[in-house]
Amino acid sequence: ARQCPEVSRSQSNWPGGIPVDPERRTGYDPRMRHLLAFYCLAIFAMSIDQAIADRWVYASSSQSPELIRYRLNTESGVLSDKTSIAMPDAPRGLATDAEHKTLYIAFRAKKSIGAFRIQPDGGLDPLGLVEVGALASYLAVDRRSKVLFSAYYQTGRVMVHRLQPNLAIDPEN
Repeated sequence: ARQCPEVSRSQSNWPGGIPVDPERRTGYDPRMRHLLAFYCLAIFAMSIDQAIADRWVYASSSQSPELIRYRLNTESGVLSDKTSIAMPDAPRGLATDAEHKTLYIAFRAKKSIGAFRIQPDGGLDPLGLVEVGALASYLAVDRRSKVLFSAYYQTGRVMVHRLQPNLAIDPEN
């Protein structure tokens, strides 16, 4: 990755003196790169850990519009009872809330994120779908289940979505 040259505060046209790349005329704050890398790593790690919901494991199935569900034996770690669940679009990133009662799914073609209540039998009841305008690569929910984080390769950004009391994604974000 190309690093922008440091520019003195007097040369900067950004509030607070963020260095400016004179060739591309874009702001560059070296702290933001590290912060974004940290968030992407944290979201990736949390989405792996949180893909296990109670005694069910959910996995996206490449480009097909289905979700694969397995039963997890929590004592032996053995996965069984593979089941395919039809989805409105091919799923990508997955995450659950802190109590593993709600599954969040990033959809590929629709560039949206859906929230689904996890039933005791592993079935999913839709809570809502929110358009985000880009393909979310990673999803994670904070420990208090108040916000959903989504990270995007294409745009290089992280979005924060408030969660409603029923854990659906707030569409007014």
